[in-house]
Amino acid sequence: MNGYWLLGVYAVVVFSISYFNSHKAGGSKEYFFLGNREIDGNQASFSIAASWIWAPALLVSGTKAYTQGLIGLFWFTVPNVLSLIMFGYLAVHLRKKFSKGFSLVEYIRKQTSERVKNVYLFQILGLTVAGFAVQLLAGGKIVELFTGLNFTLVTAVMIFIAISYSLFSGINASILTDYLQMGIIIVTLFLVVPYIISKTGFTAIAEGIGGPEGEFLNIFGDNGKQIAWAFGIPATIGLLSGPMGDQSYWQRAFSIKEGQVKKSFIKGGLIFAVVPVLLGILGFIARGTGIEITDVGIVNAEIGFEFLPVLLLIPFAYMFISGLVSTLDSHFCALSSIIGHDILEEKFGISEAKSVKYSKYSMIVLAFLGFIIANFPGITIFHLWLFYGTFRATTLLPSIINIFAEGVKEKYVFYGLLGSFIIGLPPFIYGNYFGIPNLVVLGSLLTVSISGILTGIGVWKYAGTQKTNSR
Repeated sequence: MNGYWLLGVYAVVVFSISYFNSHKAGGSKEYFFLGNREIDGNQASFSIAASWIWAPALLVSGTKAYTQGLIGLFWFTVPNVLSLIMFGYLAVHLRKKFSKGFSLVEYIRKQTSERVKNVYLFQILGLTVAGFAVQLLAGGKIVELFTGLNFTLVTAVMIFIAISYSLFSGINASILTDYLQMGIIIVTLFLVVPYIISKTGFTAIAEGIGGPEGEFLNIFGDNGKQIAWAFGIPATIGLLSGPMGDQSYWQRAFSIKEGQVKKSFIKGGLIFAVVPVLLGILGFIARGTGIEITDVGIVNAEIGFEFLPVLLLIPFAYMFISGLVSTLDSHFCALSSIIGHDILEEKFGISEAKSVKYSKYSMIVLAFLGFIIANFPGITIFHLWLFYGTFRATTLLPSIINIFAEGVKEKYVFYGLLGSFIIGLPPFIYGNYFGIPNLVVLGSLLTVSISGILTGIGVWKYAGTQKTNSR
């Protein structure tokens, strides 16, 4: 019954706050998808940070700190923060260049062609479904651990919470609830971490910060270089690619008030950094105290159970729920904008009013697909991470080049993307699955470079053509 109360109270609170503060009569496309491009930058920064707190930020940070000490936490945290900061610079440039846009996909079509747009759509839709499912999978496991409730029931409730407010107010409700959820996460961490430190002492951190034998303390030493090669480089490529291939962040980039875009993403990255750093400290403590950890993948949750009283376990549980639900609603809103604007209206010529109405049905479809995948027998977070972690790197450099370039030869972009999919992804997936670091790095570099090199050639060819024509 405590588990039902935990989820029920959370659902009522976030829905009520969202409904009474973001429900408006305006149902236009600009309002539902982009908040009339008037989203406050400070509020958006918290939303950006909350949306970036997907399952690995809550779980992997502690795991890396526990298994690979300071080095592991460094290579997880720094690329995560840099990815949002770098995206802020790219987003403000595209916003100036394409001020009335709705998505990167729309801009890419104008720069290249319909078939390149279709490749981008394939990638973004695949990432959205897989990303949604991994949040459900992680969230279901965490809440099941805290409450004892049935995993399938928990995933269904999480979907209901996120879709209940996303359906009526779109991006406005998503950003408002993200603001609340990020507040819950930060306040909880500043309560929980000092409390656990008071129980274990700073000695536990000192003893755990270097990993199992203290060998993972020097970022620039031999072990640091080894982890940088096996984990740091692939993780950096994947994380820098993350916002670029995710409509959630482009949607926010086009929603924020003009002149506040870059500042919002930089601030969002710094706010986000608080989470993996504090959760990483829990990983150090778990290692330093030597407590028995049954599942390294959820070490943060286990150390909470070990040291926290019930009074702090409740907000601790809400912290995990908030981090995961905030990403679910971002996926709902991102998918609806892609379906409504880029497919229904742009591709099939459906009217604006109907495109908004029908885009809401795509949220229901996403909920169904995510539920099925998360509850599929034998599916793991690792399997889903393999899928979307590799896909998003294919469009990283073509997107950056197209944002800054004035023109590009379309066929080079198209075949570059195909080359990354066909040549780069297989060694990356194989290397990850069978634990071959050199193959993982090779696959990462091929995936990101093939499409980037060919797109660069396409820009050079376009420039040459323009020069010839001007003569």
